[in-house]
Amino acid sequence: MTRHEARENAFTLIFEYGFKEGEAVENLFLSAEETHPFDLNDYITETVKNLILNLTNIDALIEANSISWKVSRFTKVSLALMRLAVYEMRFSADIPQEVAINEAIELAKKYDIDEAPKFINGILDSIKTNLGPLEKDAIHKKMTSDRSN
Repeated sequence: MTRHEARENAFTLIFEYGFKEGEAVENLFLSAEETHPFDLNDYITETVKNLILNLTNIDALIEANSISWKVSRFTKVSLALMRLAVYEMRFSADIPQEVAINEAIELAKKYDIDEAPKFINGILDSIKTNLGPLEKDAIHKKMTSDRSN
């Protein structure tokens, strides 16, 4: 499975979680195994688990960078795509921020309304500008050290 395919599958699970917030992640994975034609690999499971653990912070970052828009007003598809991209931008040291943004835009073209790619690009670009590469590295190091404790 390519990284793009894995990302698309992770997006599907994050989208589903938008309808089941508060449900145990393991139940989300069990449901996916029953209904989706894909295997859960390390990228997918780690991304979805860690994204959900950091969901409040991710949503706050999205909302802080979306002028006059509350997260509750976004389409569920746009929100899931931005959540995934922000997670990758903040916590995935091996994924350049530009790649996370581009992948979100490409998936928006496939799954969301016509206006979504431009909207998503604007918010994610603002986050990238405000986040900067050093903060991403520091957050990743903290997350890695927290896992080893």
